[in-house]
Amino acid sequence: MKTVAIIQARMGSTRLPGKVLRPLAGRPVLWHVVHRLRKCRTVDEIVIATSALPVDDPIEDFGAEQGVRVTRGPEDNVLQRYMLAARRADADIVVRVTGDAPLVDPATLDAMVEALEESGAGYCAARFDVPTIHEGFEPFTRQALEKLSVCAGADPVAREHITAYFKQHPDFVPIHQLDVEPTHQLDGVRLSVDTPSDLDFLEALYEALSADPGEVRLDHVVRLLRTRPELTQLNSRVLQKSATARTRRILFRCDGDGTTGLGHLYRCLALAAEFRDHWGWGVTFAVSTGEVAMARLQAQHFPVEGKPKTDDEGTWLHALAKRIRPDVLFVDVCTGLERGVLARIRSEGVRVAVIDDFTDRRLSADVAFYPPVPQTQDLDWEGFRGRAFVGWEWVPLRRQFTERCPSPSRRVPTILVTMGGADPARLTPRVIRALDVMTEPFKVVVVVGSACPWGDEIGAVIRDAKHAYELRQDVSDMGALMADADMAVSTFGVVAYELAAMAVPSIHLSLSEDHARSADAFQSAGIALSLGPHDRVSDEVIRHALLPLLKDPGRRLQMRARARAAMDGRGAQRIAEAIGSCVEAMGGEHECSEAMMHEPTSEQAGRPACCKGR
Repeated sequence: MKTVAIIQARMGSTRLPGKVLRPLAGRPVLWHVVHRLRKCRTVDEIVIATSALPVDDPIEDFGAEQGVRVTRGPEDNVLQRYMLAARRADADIVVRVTGDAPLVDPATLDAMVEALEESGAGYCAARFDVPTIHEGFEPFTRQALEKLSVCAGADPVAREHITAYFKQHPDFVPIHQLDVEPTHQLDGVRLSVDTPSDLDFLEALYEALSADPGEVRLDHVVRLLRTRPELTQLNSRVLQKSATARTRRILFRCDGDGTTGLGHLYRCLALAAEFRDHWGWGVTFAVSTGEVAMARLQAQHFPVEGKPKTDDEGTWLHALAKRIRPDVLFVDVCTGLERGVLARIRSEGVRVAVIDDFTDRRLSADVAFYPPVPQTQDLDWEGFRGRAFVGWEWVPLRRQFTERCPSPSRRVPTILVTMGGADPARLTPRVIRALDVMTEPFKVVVVVGSACPWGDEIGAVIRDAKHAYELRQDVSDMGALMADADMAVSTFGVVAYELAAMAVPSIHLSLSEDHARSADAFQSAGIALSLGPHDRVSDEVIRHALLPLLKDPGRRLQMRARARAAMDGRGAQRIAEAIGSCVEAMGGEHECSEAMMHEPTSEQAGRPACCKGR
């Protein structure tokens, strides 16, 4: 009986493209799989089954480097790829191995193969009723595979997941369930790679166990996680997709550079992480400007499509939507993108969502999301057939801003100065100079974003200042800095919402009249002070606003309490749920937007049904 381990692997993962060749403990994920399979005494040959697409050429190159046979077949039919590999290798027993599960346990796999042979079953798996640490390997007979191809080859579960069909149809072939060793029993743990969080978790296991590449023992993993369960939080929010779950995709259109700032990018990143990790969707970004935005997205492992200089925005976005075929297009831009482009994309079966959009293109959206700023009351919604969500609870923020921390308690308060990722109005050096003539004791932390061009000037101003200033550049964990601040001076934008979510009393300088009007909502809610457009505010006004807040900890506590009551930082989860539930419930059909509508009252005629609370 020849046993062949067939590894299904491809580069085109929807959630983490190229995941099987991403590094883990210094080696590609796929190397770990091959390395551990070579330790199995029952496995006679290892084969990698990938697609015939050019994007998977690196997998064939990897196989050649490792001395492993590679077979190639259709991308959308894993079952056919297995049949091709099994026939070419002349396998009697096939071990289905997933290329994204790098902790194959050789001893358990050997026990499964032996139990399959001895029992005469067609398929062997770990006991279904016992939680196990094992992921990504199961043996079955060549006859079971051939029967699956002939009798169930058109079934989507059989075509994509192979052994999941056996579990769904237990009478299809005889199944032997192998007892799980107590040292391998553990529930609620993910050892496969679908997102960057999964890689972070596996790296943490290697570090905690001080293991060489490919040498982590599963009993050691179980023992470690029983004593340090907090490690599982690294990827606990990642959805384990079911065999029947349909693959969904979302396309984000946003930019981020020194002119527009990074706020649009950051809130789209918050939503993208939610869709990828919690909903299991594939995410792609469409960016027309901003090297900083491109770098940030690539660092977060999101696919990015850049706009060719020769294309206009509408033509490019429409062509991109036709090629990627997303279920949802999420638009967050301040460009001249026309309403008709969104209407055309929507007519082709794509749901459209916009955020904080006050142009007429919002009327072509299925869903629109807004903070409770005064401008929402002025909008004409005639012809809008979707639904608008308005309120503090619909502001999407990255997860680092959902952790609530106790208020700082100290004699010398800390002032956080943050003017966003770009500081296009050059406000940071001006605020430092305004602070420096004050005589009260305080500590200042100055944050300079990666897109800010004034870094050298800010450094020079700090060096000449009489107070102590701590300069932090390109900060990755702003949430931690905000949690440690007594108050803040910031430009108005996404950073204002982040500060509110972290309950930091703030003073806002606005870049425009429109921003100043939005900032008034924060002042009305008692969670911040708005000084208006920056070009109408003198340094003396800044100092006069700072001084009372600096001297009055009771007032700061009151503002913190109001901020906590207004925002919980979970807007990204709510928006993803609103979009995702709609698409999933309606199967992606356009009836979704009509089903979400409410009939407006006579006072609301011409306005959308607005969700203003929960």
